[in-house]
Amino acid sequence: TVTIGSTRTVPTNTTITLADNRFYIANQPNRSPTTVPSLYCKGNGNTVPQPLVENVEDMQITYGVVSTTDTSEQSTIAGYLTAHGVETETSLAALANSGLRWGRVLSVRICIVVRSETPVAPDADSAKYYKCDGTLDSTKTDLRLRRAYSTTVVLRNRRS
Repeated sequence: TVTIGSTRTVPTNTTITLADNRFYIANQPNRSPTTVPSLYCKGNGNTVPQPLVENVEDMQITYGVVSTTDTSEQSTIAGYLTAHGVETETSLAALANSGLRWGRVLSVRICIVVRSETPVAPDADSAKYYKCDGTLDSTKTDLRLRRAYSTTVVLRNRRS
């Protein structure tokens, strides 16, 4: 058996399967028009990326981190950072390695921006929308309606 941490043991003949799914936004090839942005998934069991949802223009993922000084059982998220931010944030950079920095992540916030398939807004003012970062975007001129949808997922069993 192999001991993981100080509380769990796993038999050495156990097979562990790792799922690696990568999500991203890209325009669909062989499509008319080819400017249809879609949410794609490329998994380790499938070599061909698959479009999941059409008319998804943006996806932002941020990570809720706990302060390095917070050691309580009921921690509070100090703020949300990008993956780059988790690695480079000054307060977290003091931790010895990447694993310790990512160990401070207790939640994940996912935000996507979707648009209507065709132009439906009567004018440019009606086509304004709030982006994932909360700022108002009034730069789109194609009269498509857009909306940002977000959710926050709490990562269970992240603290011992």
